[in-house]
Amino acid sequence: MYKIEIVNNYCDDKFNQLEMLIRKFAITVFMMQKYNLLNESKEKMNQYISDYNRFLSEDEIQCLEKDINNRIKFAKDSIKLKNKRKKTRYYILTKDNVIIAFQTAQVRHENNKIEGWRNFGYTEDLYKGRTGTVVDTYGRIYNGILSNVLYQNISKWFDEEKVETERTATGKNMYKNIKVYIVNKGFVPEKEDEERIYLIKDYNNIKNKLELKHIYEKYINKYKN
Repeated sequence: MYKIEIVNNYCDDKFNQLEMLIRKFAITVFMMQKYNLLNESKEKMNQYISDYNRFLSEDEIQCLEKDINNRIKFAKDSIKLKNKRKKTRYYILTKDNVIIAFQTAQVRHENNKIEGWRNFGYTEDLYKGRTGTVVDTYGRIYNGILSNVLYQNISKWFDEEKVETERTATGKNMYKNIKVYIVNKGFVPEKEDEERIYLIKDYNNIKNKLELKHIYEKYINKYKN
């Protein structure tokens, strides 16, 4: 059985494990974006990610390490410094007290609106797409895809906080992630920069499945043609 918890202490073993997964997440994203590994074999993808030091220049490694350190510092500050207008949580999925996945979320009170942010998350390769029995933070028991149960646990928190709009972001060429966010989760593209696409889900303007498929196809055609 798996268990979902919220990390509330930055001085224990759970946070140390979270640090390691944050590091894996940052390395994976950096290498996927730089070398466009989405269309490569899983073996080549894993080689580039696990041996990243061999493929990157010193400047690139320094840039990556800075990003990792900033993410870890943000996690510590989010736990240590309570901000009532910007609440940040790190949800972890454990098996036998070992963290195998995490997802971060924020609830922001800005401009008289309550927004929920899905910041980033990571699942160990062995557990991607796997199903199982999960106990969530409310003591409820679910059977389902592990990452989906974790996602829904955050949705419950958003519901409690009376979130009106959700936002998230991912790499512009992370087409699998983008498809999941748009077609399965109901987000739509809002804006883009050089590296990322930012997506939004307005609870008062939920699109149907057919509309969402058209929106995703339009996005894909723009970048693949």
